[in-house]
Amino acid sequence: NSKLKEPFVYAITQSVNYEVGIINNFPVKEPDLKQEKDKIINLVQQCINLAKLDWDKSEISWQFYNSPLVANDNLEKSFSLFQVQVRENLVQIFQNECVINEILLKTYGLENDFDSQTPLKEISLYQDIVSIDKDYLDNPVEYLTSLHVNKEEVISQFISYAIGLFMGRYRLDKPGLNI
Repeated sequence: NSKLKEPFVYAITQSVNYEVGIINNFPVKEPDLKQEKDKIINLVQQCINLAKLDWDKSEISWQFYNSPLVANDNLEKSFSLFQVQVRENLVQIFQNECVINEILLKTYGLENDFDSQTPLKEISLYQDIVSIDKDYLDNPVEYLTSLHVNKEEVISQFISYAIGLFMGRYRLDKPGLNI
């Protein structure tokens, strides 16, 4: 999701359609400082972990363990804690992507040609439970921390999990599938 993706794709393919492997043709220039390269690697790994965390909260993931609403004896409190976690993860991935963009734009000498802010609509975490309807804002972090998690969808997912418990697919005393 780098700012440089679109110009590179257009320069290489000159169409909206591109084939598998086109990314391998991108010109690669590593940051001059090892510290910046290490920072990119660390931030990318954090983004991957956040995306994995989002994926693993879904029952279709092989690493699904339980509903986030069973984290506490109180459903309302569990939902509130989950909502805070979702907001924090959205802010974290947004900030990580902006820093990655800054470093890459500086590396390629394009910091004056592109804005390093990631469009909010391009944040792909929690799309099933959060609706991001803005793109660029003066204070995106404030916007992300005020987003409402779709309670109906989270409850629907919880009911699906509960049915899985009743049918023996899951157990409360053991995380993951009951195999």
